[in-house]
Amino acid sequence: MVKKAKKKKKPKKPLSFLFIKTSLYFFIGLIGLVVLILGFFVGIQITYGDKILPGLKAHDLNLSGKTVEEASFILEGLLEDLKDDFQIVYGDKTWPIDTQKINLDYNLGKTALEAYKISRNENIFLACWEFFRNLVLGRQIEFNYTLNEEQLDKFLKLVALEVDRPAVDPTLKVKEGKIESIPGQEGEIVDLKITKEKAQEAFSQLKTKLPLVFKKDDIKIHSDDLEKARSEAEIILSDPLHITYKDKIWKVNLDVIESWIVFNKIKENNDWTLAAGLSSKKVKDYLTVLFKDYSYPPSSKVVIQDGLSTVTLVEGYDGFSVDYKTTITLIQKALLSSVSKRKMALQVKKIPREVIYLSSSGAPRHKGKAIVVRLSQQVLYCYNDGKLQKAVYCSTGIPMFPTPSGVFKVYAKTLSTRMRGYYGPGSPYNYDLPDVPHNLWFYGNYAIHGTYWHNKFGTPQSHGCINLPLDVAEWIYNWAPIGTPVYIY
Repeated sequence: MVKKAKKKKKPKKPLSFLFIKTSLYFFIGLIGLVVLILGFFVGIQITYGDKILPGLKAHDLNLSGKTVEEASFILEGLLEDLKDDFQIVYGDKTWPIDTQKINLDYNLGKTALEAYKISRNENIFLACWEFFRNLVLGRQIEFNYTLNEEQLDKFLKLVALEVDRPAVDPTLKVKEGKIESIPGQEGEIVDLKITKEKAQEAFSQLKTKLPLVFKKDDIKIHSDDLEKARSEAEIILSDPLHITYKDKIWKVNLDVIESWIVFNKIKENNDWTLAAGLSSKKVKDYLTVLFKDYSYPPSSKVVIQDGLSTVTLVEGYDGFSVDYKTTITLIQKALLSSVSKRKMALQVKKIPREVIYLSSSGAPRHKGKAIVVRLSQQVLYCYNDGKLQKAVYCSTGIPMFPTPSGVFKVYAKTLSTRMRGYYGPGSPYNYDLPDVPHNLWFYGNYAIHGTYWHNKFGTPQSHGCINLPLDVAEWIYNWAPIGTPVYIY
């Protein structure tokens, strides 16, 4: 038998060759796909020409295939429908936004132009990627606008004032001598920064309902921080207070001191704590009533100066008043000390009298209007800038009811009033005068006024007021404003 010759086997190609071949096919196919996609994209751009590409919307209105002018027209109609609908919304509450007040102004032409430019940038690969992403996912364009941020901030702050729930720190209160704790509560307030950012984002998308964003408002003081204030309050309530002035002593009981106590938040080393103290207003109100008769204003000294010689017409006197500021400071120190039988002196201060200089003729040496009454002459003078405007006989108080001398000011004016005085049954000094005209009140119940019941001007006739003829009283009433100085000597 003849043996068949064996066929030689072809050598197998190495795996690396197969990988390279496969990869080459893949890349060729990929390049083809890219070219196909780019060709499709370029075709779309050519087809749409000067129109907005597909996939773009404005407030869910399709702008695809619209020119810039057409898109602007569509956006103008949309804005016209929505411009009065902008509002802040929180739960069932709404706050309309005055777009004119915040100067909200949309540039719709620029918005449409920017929509047209989308997917038309110089890098064709990026433009193509952007186009297909917009085509698949859709894209809401952003509106171009301007506004007054300061006015928007003010509006948001006003809204926040209505809805904020600030944290309430724990504190203490004093009731019937007992110090009680009041628990605190966490709060929630508008985050103005983020809310403003959300509002600006909503404006850019023409969304008419703007949300409020809140943040937690933490309490600053914790229950453990109250003990120091409690100890201070216990010291304040430990003993009554005694206030002395000359040979008198006033005792301030604990119920009064309790009404003065306040608890204030203070910051120490970047930490907040509570401190007990006194309400300066409440302390002053109490002292004002208690010592109302221990203050009196000064009375000016009136001097006539002629060359080197001077003659004192009215000596006047210095005034005194309670120095409330110093007194309250000393009361606080006394009550915060643990000393028993607490005592402190009432503080008073002197108010020096003013010296008023008149010329030898009696005219004031100052600018402005002034009234001068010479008791010995029974004459009333009216001056303006030191120049005599009018001089007229008057009637001042009889010896039993003298007119006060000194320096005063017109503090009130009444066109007509009823004046009455009763000094006992059948007294010749009793009087009841209706409709007394043109009254310039200068000191307590003393006034310069018109007189219809006598015409004995030039002689004392009154109960202390300054009587004038009716026509003169009317003139002075219209001439002299409230605050006009009145010099009587």
